[in-house]
Amino acid sequence: MVERHAPTFTEAARLEAIGSHKYSVHVHEDYSAAAAAHGGILNGLIWRAISLHYQTTLIKQQQPDTVALHFEYLRPGVAGDASIAIEDVRLGKASSAVQVILSQGGKEKVRAFAMNVDRTKSNGISITTGYTRQPLEPPIDFDKLIIHQDPHWIRWENSWTPNSPAKWLSNVILAFRKEPNADKNTSDSWVRWKDPAQRWTTETLGLVVDLSSPPAENHFEGSLNGQGAYAREAMSWAAEGKEPPMAVGWRVPRFYPTVSMSVDVKQALPAEGVEWLYVRASTKSVLDGRVDVHVEVWDVEGRLVALSQQMLMALDIGRAPVAKADAGKRKERL
Repeated sequence: MVERHAPTFTEAARLEAIGSHKYSVHVHEDYSAAAAAHGGILNGLIWRAISLHYQTTLIKQQQPDTVALHFEYLRPGVAGDASIAIEDVRLGKASSAVQVILSQGGKEKVRAFAMNVDRTKSNGISITTGYTRQPLEPPIDFDKLIIHQDPHWIRWENSWTPNSPAKWLSNVILAFRKEPNADKNTSDSWVRWKDPAQRWTTETLGLVVDLSSPPAENHFEGSLNGQGAYAREAMSWAAEGKEPPMAVGWRVPRFYPTVSMSVDVKQALPAEGVEWLYVRASTKSVLDGRVDVHVEVWDVEGRLVALSQQMLMALDIGRAPVAKADAGKRKERL
């Protein structure tokens, strides 16, 4: 196994202001998915740029809290330098909106719109609706989980390799149910940074909502990317006392690029962050390659932290950036 210290999100999301409305950033290769940057890290970089913008250029607005974000993914991002431009669309007393464009190589990769407020001020009514996730997942003991002794959940992780198609997964630890949810349209997981010093903060919720495996994979018999498969292989590693094997490639003939995503932050996470978050993803329809994914993020206290609605495309793996990159390498060797 290759030993490597992956950069923390804070280290990987260092931005430099190159103007009042423009920032430069480097998309780190350890947050990539083969030839493409993982969408979650692009979300995180944009979120970080918005926070910095309100801390500097828009400091007079006194609206540091991003409560709603919408992303449109126009082209795959890649590891490497990027620029982020921000337009102040509407500056108000109670809330403000900005548009963000992340570009690489002179091409727009992601457009985003964000709404910011000051959470310390009342912005309207609140109602205790009594909503909770149903069915409730089994209880979890995180200390026992780490040593593979939790009766209901199993720890799953990915080892870093230089040519891994999913380096971003080597930065986190996931927990899957040993007995998957009977509803194939739903996927459940707990998630934590692999580096025990890191914590999930509000700025990193854009990564969290993009971590779950598409529930659509649960419908494919024998899929190695379904929730059941993840749990079975992790239980096998634990039973044999083995470390997770090194990732060597895509394991299913499909990939799911995200076309658009919205994030609604219900509750800000504490400034010091939290260690674990629960993620439930569900799908209602898969039609003509279009996949809807609805994500709920909860904290360990049972509070709803964020909601996300996403549109994915289910495409043949031959159209994936990793496949094109591999084809290019094979051509170079000929």
